[in-house]
Amino acid sequence: MASADRKPLLDAAPLSLTPEENAAMAPATELPVLLRLGDGAVARALARLAAECGFAVDMAVWDADAAPDAPLAAEAETGAPEDAPPPDIPGLRRHIRLLPGESAVERCAVGRRHSICIFPADEAGAVAALEDVLASHAFFVGLWATRAERERVWAALRAAGVPDAELAAVRCPLGLGDLADMGGPVASAVPVLAELLAARAGSRQRFRLED
Repeated sequence: MASADRKPLLDAAPLSLTPEENAAMAPATELPVLLRLGDGAVARALARLAAECGFAVDMAVWDADAAPDAPLAAEAETGAPEDAPPPDIPGLRRHIRLLPGESAVERCAVGRRHSICIFPADEAGAVAALEDVLASHAFFVGLWATRAERERVWAALRAAGVPDAELAAVRCPLGLGDLADMGGPVASAVPVLAELLAARAGSRQRFRLED
């Protein structure tokens, strides 16, 4: 090929897109959605990286200060708390506050466009989140936990009647390996993003194979 016919390896477009630029490139109804259940340094780094790679990123957290029978002051007529303004987390589209016991799957209308990454505060939180999420039709489900934590969470879920086939579909440890010091939150989030992208590309197991 003559040199005049060669195309540059990279075009002039920026390598990093803001969520607004990503939304402009694809309708919101077509963007893959990353739903983060929980918070933390790695979860926040993942939000920014995923948004730059074309995901609409939502964050859902349970309101620890709210009792099930004590509605929040900002509660809407539907009985669900209003979404709080997004915290200062780059890449975040929505910050969803959940009442204790409220289903994240129902509140966030989880469907086939959703990849769910669970960053639990403790093992009890992991069990509760998975009991909810395993009934969904999410495209991908992953749990941020060590192998030892996973075995304890899995044991609790089996005792609750969750079949092994459901548990086998959950990616854990999340991020192509066990949780280790990868050199900081961003370095730890990169393997998680790689797994999400691999699932979307079809080269990594997704959550449900039958539909």
